[in-house]
Amino acid sequence: MPDSAQGVPNKVPETTRASKVLALSLGSALSMVASIVFGMVSSRFLSKHDYATIQQTFLAYNFAVPILMLGLPNAVYYFLPREKQCKRGVLVDNIALLLGAGLIFSLFIGFGGYKLLAMRFNNPDLLHTLPWLVLYPLLLMPVAGVSAVLVYADQTKTLAVYNVISSLVLTLSGIVAVLAIKSYAAPIVVRIISRRRKQCLVNLIKNDYRRFV
Repeated sequence: MPDSAQGVPNKVPETTRASKVLALSLGSALSMVASIVFGMVSSRFLSKHDYATIQQTFLAYNFAVPILMLGLPNAVYYFLPREKQCKRGVLVDNIALLLGAGLIFSLFIGFGGYKLLAMRFNNPDLLHTLPWLVLYPLLLMPVAGVSAVLVYADQTKTLAVYNVISSLVLTLSGIVAVLAIKSYAAPIVVRIISRRRKQCLVNLIKNDYRRFV
């Protein structure tokens, strides 16, 4: 006898693993292509010094992030599915630890670390650009586990669409900044501001939180 006749509701088929991998791979590939395109345009229209200043500004952050995060965003993949009673607590703890890690980097930059880095790179312009990153990790690092939450919630397509759209927006806005100003300042500011777009995804999770956590 069919399940519906016995009063058992039919289960909605979940997204297959193959489609999840394909969606995430496509999003990552397009993000990489967008970065390459921005690099090509920047190296074409900016001087070597300005292009190097952009790269060096974010190099310190990109180097420190894997060390400071200690794999915390990936830990959500393990702990969230295994927690049966207080899934919210897993996310709160993860966010709090990531916020603390971001605070360490912000304090380092704010209390003179930018001078040390500028001297190490032998680039005086970093004395102006690195202080702009003081709030950058505090905005970006606490929401680093969003991707893991969406994968757990079977919202892989939402994550892939977000990755594609955000990469396109960041690349196009960066290219416009390069072509309009032809200086390192505008692309750096655009990148810092554009990273706030992740808050939109966080708001989506908050609004739909009870459905999957």
